[in-house]
Amino acid sequence: MDTTDNNHIWVDRVATQLGIGHIASVLPGSPAPSYVYIGCFVIFDIAIRIYQTVTGIRPILVNNPLWLLQEIALVGAVVAAKWLNTEYAWVIDRMAIYDRVTHPEHFEQLVSDRYLWIGFGLGAIVWWAFAIFVVTPAEAMRIGGPLALVTGLVIIPLGTFQSQSSSLQPISALSYCSPGGSSRAISNHTSLIPNRLEDSVLWGNSSRAPITCL
Repeated sequence: MDTTDNNHIWVDRVATQLGIGHIASVLPGSPAPSYVYIGCFVIFDIAIRIYQTVTGIRPILVNNPLWLLQEIALVGAVVAAKWLNTEYAWVIDRMAIYDRVTHPEHFEQLVSDRYLWIGFGLGAIVWWAFAIFVVTPAEAMRIGGPLALVTGLVIIPLGTFQSQSSSLQPISALSYCSPGGSSRAISNHTSLIPNRLEDSVLWGNSSRAPITCL
């Protein structure tokens, strides 16, 4: 299996298509495009909140400083998605899937980009409908000023939802493939399991659950 892109997740591909991959390549340390992409949303969101707090429009950083935890969680979701992708690639490589199955391309990704786009699209549409028809732009501007529209209509759906889609859908896939289907799925394929994974799979430990999808 080609391991050059083991840690390349959906957000990386989206960011690259938007030209952020080039920006990431010239930054110190050449961070992943996904980190630059999500990082931009986090920085803009924090800057808006600081401005709203300083001007007294909506002092969220004073009233609820724990709000910053959601920004940490946003970055953490991308880190988790990349870790899951790396672990999945490791398992597929150790099982020598490319040498043992007829259609190894079916195992190239833990979750198809199609499902990630569908999950993100549905979430964004529902959010936009809520923001426009329930909260309403006029009410959002009354509470947080014009920048509240940037937060509600751009940062949350395009930044937060993409980050969450990249992490929650792989986690859901692992959960779907883990016990109780795991013992039945693995019973006839134990010889394919890398040695240090065998015990965890047979005992229903989902920490290496991608293997139970096979």
